[in-house]
Amino acid sequence: MLPELGVDQPDESRGDLFRAIFDAVNDAIFVIEPETGALLDVNLRVCAMFGYTYEEALHQDLGTLSVGLGTCTLEEAQGFMRKAFEG
Repeated sequence: MLPELGVDQPDESRGDLFRAIFDAVNDAIFVIEPETGALLDVNLRVCAMFGYTYEEALHQDLGTLSVGLGTCTLEEAQGFMRKAFEG
């Protein structure tokens, strides 16, 4: 239907397209496991912003990846995530 967007392409090609878009975004994106706060994925902007390689970034916790306004503990970050999920 929309081959230029990868809609009619195999799953692998769509995954590649998703990854390219995910990494091209100028905002830092974190994919977080809500129960544990573990980072499941990050985009390249996260790596550039914090100076980590992709693998290093995945081994950080939310408390160490604050915006410089003070640290945030993992428990505090999980509380913020719970509030966001609840609406």
